[in-house]
Amino acid sequence: MRALSLLARLESTQTPAPPPKAPPGSTYFLITQAAEQAFLKAALRGSVQARHGVLLLLPEGYFLYPGEKGRLALGKTPGLERALAMRGILLAHGLELKVVRGHQPLTL
Repeated sequence: MRALSLLARLESTQTPAPPPKAPPGSTYFLITQAAEQAFLKAALRGSVQARHGVLLLLPEGYFLYPGEKGRLALGKTPGLERALAMRGILLAHGLELKVVRGHQPLTL
């Protein structure tokens, strides 16, 4: 919970930096909000040597602080659409996609 609270206070960048390659046998844990095409491709390349990979997607507008109530969100952000379309490819490369919306508990 503290990690997500800290992430909520960070300023986002216009173009996210591509994720680094995972060290051999490591757990590859990535967090993104936009899931740009270049980011997803770099994540696939970076996860090759990882033992296990998780891509945590926090779509824009879904983050809630503890105690806040979630609102029904209609539609999907472009990043969410992109990531969901690549879900099978990501999983085939050992990268499990987890989408967390504000009204859902974080389970890994």
